[in-house]
Amino acid sequence: MSTRAAIARIDGDGWKGIFHHWDGYPSGLGKDIWNLVRGKFQGDIEAFLHYAIEEHPGGWEVISEGSFNDPEEFGEAFLHGCECHQKPYVPSRDVRKPLEEGASCDPLFLEWIYILDPKSRSMTILSHQNRGQGYMHFIVDIVSFDEPEPDWEEIRCQFCEKESMAKYWKDKRQ
Repeated sequence: MSTRAAIARIDGDGWKGIFHHWDGYPSGLGKDIWNLVRGKFQGDIEAFLHYAIEEHPGGWEVISEGSFNDPEEFGEAFLHGCECHQKPYVPSRDVRKPLEEGASCDPLFLEWIYILDPKSRSMTILSHQNRGQGYMHFIVDIVSFDEPEPDWEEIRCQFCEKESMAKYWKDKRQ
């Protein structure tokens, strides 16, 4: 099942990024981003963002260590896992308009958002939650790339607990 997400960078007071289709929860995409930045990109957050966003403006089906396998062995589509290198490439939306905070990112459509900030060397993790007034994005956690790897399931459970509390308060008001 798809868990839709966005990979994004800080942009002024908001963010801009690209769509990511599969495994968007923290123990999927969050962990993959963490491993790629600290491994393949040797801690260079800006290089990761350039690759993930600017070089692949069509977004991703999935980005992971497998996205860097040998194309001779696995084929071009498996190599990238991105929408813009699939053959034939037919964008599902206008790729000239990146995802950004606001109207283009309905919280019901994007379950998780990962906003990377090269200056603070951190990743802010947002999740959609319904707190009785429709779905909105809320900060679940902020992780530092300079600290030990976080417990991704614990981050996901923080979201679950917050969502359960929202349901509790909604039910209590009725």
